[in-house]
Amino acid sequence: MCMVFGMSMAILDIRIISGLSASSDEIPWVQTSYLIAEVVMILLSGYLSRMLSTRWMFAISAGGFTAMSLLCSTATRRSMK
Repeated sequence: MCMVFGMSMAILDIRIISGLSASSDEIPWVQTSYLIAEVVMILLSGYLSRMLSTRWMFAISAGGFTAMSLLCSTATRRSMK
């Protein structure tokens, strides 16, 4: 169940990125930054789950991911002129 929730949230973020009408030059940068953040959190998750309980770690992660996804959805496109 937890894995399905995490995958659906990742898919939601990818849909938000594609909804921003990013150019073909911007999409790799967004994907790369998303991947770097994901890898960092994967590496930290073992340490943090030992420091906190797994239940708290999941609750904090899901809440933070949801909040950041909502903030991403409010982003506007600015001209780079």
